[in-house]
Amino acid sequence: MTWITLALLLIHGIILAAAASDISIHPHVESPRSSSLSSYDEHVLIQQFPDGKVLMVASHTRWIHHDDVWIDAYNGHFNLLPRSLGEAFIKHQIEEFQLVFTQGRWMYDKWGLTCSDSVQAAPSGVALSTVFKNVPDVDAAWKGFTHALSGLFCASLNFMDDAKTVAWSPLTGVRPWNDTRQARSRYSSLPREAVCTENLTPWTKLLPCQTKAGLASLYNSYKVYDANYHSLATSIVSACRDVDCAKTDLKFTQSLTVVLDPVRFHNSKDWSFSSLFHHKLSRSCPIANTSVIRLILPANELNPRYELLVEPDESIVDYENGTALFQYDFSQRNDLDIGIHWNDASVDYVTCANPSPISIRRSATGFGQERGGFHVKIVNHNPSSPIEITYYEYIQWFLKVYLHTYKVETHPHHSGILKALSVQPAIDRKRPTVLQARLLLPPNNSITELSFDFDMAFIKYTEHPPDAIRGFDVAPAIAIIHGTKFSNSTNSNDIRVYTEPILVSLPTPDFSMPYNVITMTCTLLALFFGSTFNMLTRNYVPIQVSSEALPSASASAS
Repeated sequence: MTWITLALLLIHGIILAAAASDISIHPHVESPRSSSLSSYDEHVLIQQFPDGKVLMVASHTRWIHHDDVWIDAYNGHFNLLPRSLGEAFIKHQIEEFQLVFTQGRWMYDKWGLTCSDSVQAAPSGVALSTVFKNVPDVDAAWKGFTHALSGLFCASLNFMDDAKTVAWSPLTGVRPWNDTRQARSRYSSLPREAVCTENLTPWTKLLPCQTKAGLASLYNSYKVYDANYHSLATSIVSACRDVDCAKTDLKFTQSLTVVLDPVRFHNSKDWSFSSLFHHKLSRSCPIANTSVIRLILPANELNPRYELLVEPDESIVDYENGTALFQYDFSQRNDLDIGIHWNDASVDYVTCANPSPISIRRSATGFGQERGGFHVKIVNHNPSSPIEITYYEYIQWFLKVYLHTYKVETHPHHSGILKALSVQPAIDRKRPTVLQARLLLPPNNSITELSFDFDMAFIKYTEHPPDAIRGFDVAPAIAIIHGTKFSNSTNSNDIRVYTEPILVSLPTPDFSMPYNVITMTCTLLALFFGSTFNMLTRNYVPIQVSSEALPSASASAS
């Protein structure tokens, strides 16, 4: 027993000495955590259109210092940044990214632009914009990041391969061809991606309070996906900490844009949280610094046209634009059920002074499944000033674009419309065709038309989707309006207006022919084999019947 005790003491001493030597040789200094300046804010902006539809733009914003991200990652703690997203963000050396899931069509002519400078309308499907840091292989980082987001959001982002990806991103600024970050940027979209609750559930789990408290407690998946339009956005971008932009922070934003129609359900423009979402706000998120709800309505005059169900904490009337802003501080309230009762629902009004400065339509031309083309019509609604835009479009490789057919025309005729044109030809199964034109649109409702032709390629039968007869979706084009800002914002961010996706029918093989051939061949073989086998194996033997066995004539007569 004594020898065992001595051995244990000796081993214990060796371990302590090794630990002491390790500490002395490799001193570990606790990484100083910066003062917790990271913050979380919730904001909801609500407005009602003249046709009765209700727009809600909810933003969940987290401000995270760059130092906090790397220090927390070093210590295995990510604070306000979700670990699942933070690990993918750090591993693949992401500088900025934006992921948007959208279902429905945003009506620019009726709804204008969203009254929020931080959230813009998006086309149907899913779109991912990413700017990488100085990584050695951007394509490998893009592939790894899309696969990580695919598993995180239960989406088919892994299908964003090289044939559907371009080296550009709307996050790179005003003029992408002059941006040095273009080579480190990637953008891709999947127009036919179906958006459902499988995307909303993991998205809400990234929120600090999920849907248990705060403004996110309104998110009823049954009502959200019954809306005319809804869009889920997740983005991490760099934002200046001060005016001089000497230091930057990470701005992590999750936003939900939804357009609901109370008239469709209740045949009335009256609405409330409980009628739109079947939920009301019960309690605020405890870690939210601010939790504010803003309601934009037409200004009430001597004869009130509506009544608020809940008195606001603050109200601001803009008589110049004829709008009123009502603000609710949810952090100071409980059981909040905001709503409106209309006394005169037939009145016409403007709820947001952000009409779309341009309207854009893209349509397919041609006929058959061999040749076709696109026609784009852009109208400048500004009565006196021209508008400079960048028209960006990428087309899949199986549409063989004829660049000599690219035309730009105006009605009435103006010269000098096309300021610059950038073209990247496609490579089969490797990259799409990229058309990028800088245009100066004439004022006073002038019409600018772009058109070009293409051939539809014959592709392998294995490259067709399961529903090949439906066709292929061509990603929407983007019109970036330069030098324009939201009327209620001091930021001069570029405004993006999207076209709708286009469905193109390629030459489709008869996928039923193999089945028909197999069926006919098997039938003929069966008939031939059966007859031949019957003839070879059957033995014909005559049967001799005796006269006694035959019936007599008298017996048969009786």
